[in-house]
Amino acid sequence: MLTKMQKQMARLFLLSWLALMPATTWAQFHCKITIPEVEADTQFIVTSVSCAGNNCTASILADKVQSYDVKILFQRSNDGGRTWAIQDPGLPNQIVAYRNRITKVEQIDSLNIVAIGDTMLALRTFDGGITWHQQTLPTTIVDLEDVSFANPNEGIIVAADFAPSIFTTSDGGEHWNAVSFWQPSLWQCHAYGNGRFRVFKYDLGETYYTSDNWKTVDSTKGAIDRSDSAILSDCNFGSGDTIIEFGAVFVNSPGFPTRDYPIIVRSTDAGQSWKVVFKDTDTSVVLGYVRTMSPLDRDTIFAGLSLGRTRVLFSTDRGETWSIDTLLFDTAVDYIGMYSVAMNASGQFVGAMGLANDALVLGDRAVSSVQSFEHLAYYSYLYPNPATHSVNVVSEDRNHPLHVYDILGREVLRSQLGENGKCKLDVSMLPAGMYVVMLEHDGSFLPVSRVAIIGD
Repeated sequence: MLTKMQKQMARLFLLSWLALMPATTWAQFHCKITIPEVEADTQFIVTSVSCAGNNCTASILADKVQSYDVKILFQRSNDGGRTWAIQDPGLPNQIVAYRNRITKVEQIDSLNIVAIGDTMLALRTFDGGITWHQQTLPTTIVDLEDVSFANPNEGIIVAADFAPSIFTTSDGGEHWNAVSFWQPSLWQCHAYGNGRFRVFKYDLGETYYTSDNWKTVDSTKGAIDRSDSAILSDCNFGSGDTIIEFGAVFVNSPGFPTRDYPIIVRSTDAGQSWKVVFKDTDTSVVLGYVRTMSPLDRDTIFAGLSLGRTRVLFSTDRGETWSIDTLLFDTAVDYIGMYSVAMNASGQFVGAMGLANDALVLGDRAVSSVQSFEHLAYYSYLYPNPATHSVNVVSEDRNHPLHVYDILGREVLRSQLGENGKCKLDVSMLPAGMYVVMLEHDGSFLPVSRVAIIGD
């Protein structure tokens, strides 16, 4: 057992290490939270979000508590996700929460939007959401997984494990045609125009391509093999030969069940060869798998993590290299990960995050010289950072002491996490400088983060 003096020396060593680390420029994203304005006593899930320029659409499943009265709604924004307004497509209420939900929305342009979902649900608007029309597909047993339009007329839908599982249209969805080609586990698709389409197969990442509207089909091998202990669950197609696939690496950690960690693979020759561009199996950081990614039509790409909470993956070179960046929220949040992510005309990311109730997030990139250590204490983080008057600490721990130390290892502030795992630290009386916030847990002291305090 460590003595009190040994614990203090260990803290001082850690604090000295943090304080003497060279200043590093780190990307951070200041995030504005928007909670959908639904009726009282209603739980909601934001299932998908898509943007074309500053025109954005998000789909919402609103569930009236204790009444099983489920409603499909849309959130619409014309200013890149800064403000949102509810739109009702006029669908009848459902009585089963996870049927007839929207699984994917695509904002084709300012007026044209398509949404697909469970049990044959295909919706289309040609007037920016003022009116919605339910379209008919030539089958009755499919759950639709993905949709893509090259322009307002030419599009494709894939339907996972059902046969037929590929449908195309050349008239905006007024008529959908079933394709005879079939493969199981088709989860993503892309329409390039002029009869050219590509689809992605869940698991190892095989792709299939046609240039003559599925009369002939070419295929590529998987991006990974069974020895990788990974599954590629999703895919993004660029306008040319770039393909990015992403998912999970599974790792057995001593004392823990199998965990999943992020993996991203990339091809620039239409899937003929692949390169692993991001793979993080650091067992001290809980990120989960890569769940969603913004379109590949820009140098900047965002990727959302299933367990990221305060993290997002970020690339500035069309996915060739990636970094983990920090999300700083403008209000107290307790979200487990990101479900869907898009990008507006200004280069900000527009995402859907959730846990119990979901929210729409608008993230604006900023630069900080303060290095973040949010995940050194398991599922604990703080914001804002830098701070002026107060610092909010959020943790999965409950009723544990918090300690704030200066760079000399002196305790300058002490507080306690509440029953909800949250605490607000008043730092207004502390001199400007660098401090470390520590969480005391079963006799151990775990760093939550290093925080910079700046004067008025």
